[in-house]
Amino acid sequence: MRSDRQKKESVKILANELHRAINDDPLIIAAIQQIRELGYEPNLKIRLRAVEREADEPTLSLPKSEFSETDRKILNCMLISAD
Repeated sequence: MRSDRQKKESVKILANELHRAINDDPLIIAAIQQIRELGYEPNLKIRLRAVEREADEPTLSLPKSEFSETDRKILNCMLISAD
């Protein structure tokens, strides 16, 4: 069974890896710069969606309050919003 803490940590890991991948790819960096030159700031979001499970398989939800203000600031610095 996965806990809300595990879910939160998984989202953080995903956000960090996306941030690393974006910063390591010159084509993505160029595309972001082009958008910024047009006067816009790209904003990426991670949204969790529950997948259908068997009736006997438990599911957990992650309330918005599960992320601390510090967590949200870190994700926002990476232009990632965890909803």
